[in-house]
Amino acid sequence: MHDGRHPGEVFIIFWTIVIFILLGISLFMDGEYRVSSEAIADYIMVLSVFALTQKSKRLHERKRKRKK
Repeated sequence: MHDGRHPGEVFIIFWTIVIFILLGISLFMDGEYRVSSEAIADYIMVLSVFALTQKSKRLHERKRKRKK
């Protein structure tokens, strides 16, 4: 079992920082730069997979604790 920060969490933090930087650049460049819809879709997909994985892990741990 991994008790510290999981590498997936670091990946999510990295993605979030990148997306916010891109959105900030988009706002400050007054329409000269636009964040692609693919980048936003990828970010949403990564967050969704991470959230589902975390929920699955919690359900598995809860089920395992009940058996003890």
